[in-house]
Amino acid sequence: VDPDYFNTPDMIFNVLRDIYEDKNLRQNSRRKYLQLKMFPETPFANFYSEFKKLGSILGYSDQTLMDDIIDKLLERLRAALRSVQFPFTQLSEMKQYLQRLDDEQRAGMAQEARRVRFHELKNQAAQNMSLYLIGLACSLS
Repeated sequence: VDPDYFNTPDMIFNVLRDIYEDKNLRQNSRRKYLQLKMFPETPFANFYSEFKKLGSILGYSDQTLMDDIIDKLLERLRAALRSVQFPFTQLSEMKQYLQRLDDEQRAGMAQEARRVRFHELKNQAAQNMSLYLIGLACSLS
C-alpha cells in the first residue's frame, strides 16, 4: 500500500465508506418501509423513529408520511385517530398526538394488568387460607 494513499482524513473516510456503505440503501429502505408495521410490544416512539428515518432516506414528504403512517399503526391507535374531530395539517402534530395517546393507552393497560394480577393473588391467597383452615380443622378432629 502506498504510504501517501491516506494523506487526508477524507481519503480515509472515502475508503471506509466504500467498504461499509450500504450500496442498496434506497432499495433496502424502500423494502423496510413497505414492511414496517407497529407491533403491540413496540412503543410508538421506537416505531416512529424507524418510520421517520426510512421516510427521510426515501425523500418522502410529510404529507406522504401522514398518509402512510395510518396503515402502519396498531388498530387501537388507528381507531383513536379516526375519532379525532380535526384533521392534522402537520406530521409533527400527528406525531405528538399519537405519542401522547400511546403513552396513555400503555399506562392504562399496565394499570389494568396490575389490577388483574392483584385480584388473582388475592383470590389465590383466599384459596390457600381456606385449604389451611380445612387442614387445621381436620387435624384437630
